[in-house]
Amino acid sequence: MSASPRPRSVPRPTARALVLGLCHEVGNLLAGVRLGAHLLAEGRAGEDVRESAAAIESESARAGAFLGQIRPLLETGRPRRLRLAPADVLVALERSLTSPSRSARRLRIARARGLRDVAVDPDALHHVLVALVLAALDDTAEPGAVEVGARDEGGFVCFAIEGSGDLFETPPRGAAALRGTALVLACATAIVRRQAGTLRVERHETGSRVSIRLRAYAASRSRGVRASSSAAGGSRRSQTTPRAARARRQ
Repeated sequence: MSASPRPRSVPRPTARALVLGLCHEVGNLLAGVRLGAHLLAEGRAGEDVRESAAAIESESARAGAFLGQIRPLLETGRPRRLRLAPADVLVALERSLTSPSRSARRLRIARARGLRDVAVDPDALHHVLVALVLAALDDTAEPGAVEVGARDEGGFVCFAIEGSGDLFETPPRGAAALRGTALVLACATAIVRRQAGTLRVERHETGSRVSIRLRAYAASRSRGVRASSSAAGGSRRSQTTPRAARARRQ
């Protein structure tokens, strides 16, 4: 009996290919933002002006998340890592994604109390999480919700994004692998790997989960901060990062 041929391994996309894919997506997003802003200025956005403005804000946040991944993808040498509390990560994430849009109202970000700190590039992780959450909201049909949280896993802290949809299906090959959700997943995987972490996608009966595991410090030096709407203060600043969240606490 002849052995079945072994499947060919698919090479990982290069950092250059990922950055080119990000720039392509950013160009499309900014073109949409420009058109939406023009329609608002001309009074042709329809009756729901607030929803149209929220859509512009959402697309701008997505473009910002893509642009924020270019540096960690292209940097050479040892990637920078700072000691960071998981609670700060989730506080900054919620502040960035607070929006009156329908999709944002389906987002649930849990509190992270008493978790050990992690060593990570704060800006890189923040932009990766924003892009993953926005992609998860796209893949989760209403009235399904997307839940984000963090938990201890042995010597690691795991950030998880879970939804009722079929999130992050098996990425296509070829040029399509560097577009849309597949590009988001490919960039996240590359950046998390450079941070000595792992990213995995799991599917279960009620939905899917994408998780990022980062090595934790032996003990946490800080206590968790509530990632609640009151902590966010209703802010919708897409550029709020974990570093800024730490500065506010100090």
